[in-house]
Amino acid sequence: MRETEFSIPELIVYYWQRLSLIRDPHQRANLSLKDFPEVKYCPQKWKAFDIAVELHRNSSKPIVG
Repeated sequence: MRETEFSIPELIVYYWQRLSLIRDPHQRANLSLKDFPEVKYCPQKWKAFDIAVELHRNSSKPIVG
């Protein structure tokens, strides 16, 4: 079965939602790729993850359009 392709905005929302589930303050401040291994090998997922991390750190929400 082939993996479904998502757009970058959809991936940003997905990773932002996953980041918002982290409750440990230390882990929230020091995010690790160990928790998100799928982003290492896909440039599109890496870009979306990077944007989601910045939004998360700034306490911002992604705009869902």
